[in-house]
Amino acid sequence: MKVKVTYTMDHEDVPEMIDDMVSSCRQRLSLCSKFKFGLRDLSRTSRELDDLFSDLDLVRSQLEDCLSLAYGLEQALDPDQQELDASDQAEEVEPSGG
Repeated sequence: MKVKVTYTMDHEDVPEMIDDMVSSCRQRLSLCSKFKFGLRDLSRTSRELDDLFSDLDLVRSQLEDCLSLAYGLEQALDPDQQELDASDQAEEVEPSGG
């Protein structure tokens, strides 16, 4: 079972947290890559595939979390850029006069 955990930390610790999460994903993917499809015991292979799919789903979720954390850190470190991006998007949406 997967759960989302939210907690507060200093922005300086976020890059290390992201690195740790990515490293964990790499290890999990390395283990997944060792899967062998067994033709002799299909019920076992089916269970192992379910576990594999679950692991891959977890890796995907964790990497998406890493990306979200990185965007959040970027915005925290450069809030002016966020305002500029919002301003640029508003200009693209406004109809041109004429």
